[in-house]
Amino acid sequence: ILGLLNVFSGGTMKNFSVVAMGVAPYITASIIFQLLAMVIPALEAIQKATAINPKSLNLKNNLGRVYLAMGNKQKAKEVFSLVLSFNPQDQFANQGLAEANK
Repeated sequence: ILGLLNVFSGGTMKNFSVVAMGVAPYITASIIFQLLAMVIPALEAIQKATAINPKSLNLKNNLGRVYLAMGNKQKAKEVFSLVLSFNPQDQFANQGLAEANK
């Protein structure tokens, strides 16, 4: 039966793979969800730490990095801009803002 199907498909069944079935988007989505499961608790922890110590520029830089990792460039820009309003020479905030503006 597979030989006959191979003939009708023009020989493509011989080169059949899981990716050809369209499973790749589901695998990619699975990887993204695994990464988000790690990032979201980190975001919550940094937000709580920032609330406890709102003057910490290091925590704000870390929060900006988490927003960048999540793809939320607008929030990252806000956080990095806030850090730069306190310290315009902050290397990490300048670098993070440059990445957010890409």
